Amino acid sequence: MLNNSIFEKQLNQIQIDLIELALEYAKYTVDTVYIYGSNDHNSLFFNEFFKEDGVITEKHKLKVFGSNFAPVELQMKFLDLGMEDFKDLRKLFEIYQGKTLTQLKLVYDVVNKKAHANYSYDSFLSDKIIADHIFNQWIENERNINKIDT
Repeated sequence: MLNNSIFEKQLNQIQIDLIELALEYAKYTVDTVYIYGSNDHNSLFFNEFFKEDGVITEKHKLKVFGSNFAPVELQMKFLDLGMEDFKDLRKLFEIYQGKTLTQLKLVYDVVNKKAHANYSYDSFLSDKIIADHIFNQWIENERNINKIDT
């Protein structure tokens, strides 16, 4: 039980760190944060996108950056920090769960202050499907859901 409570505490802290990183990047101007991480076939991937004013928006196109895209240096620093948190998450699962985490989908609803995470242990990648494809498909799925909701 002690190990489980340690796991839960550390898991919650890493999730908070990931969410806080995204909110800082977006300067707290977004409605929803979508966080994706992949650890599959010896390949690590991390990225995020947002819902801003009801519209699904990629990280470099947020309104907070004006008519210009987000500076590349800022995007790279953001992704590097997120990747470090995702590596910590991966290690946490290996230590306390004895499983290799292959995929994270974490959604944080800023308005209602609610988070929901999906953790997977199955392999999703192949010679034809890479993590970037899955991430981009998730963006498109959310855009389609958003069209239905509006």
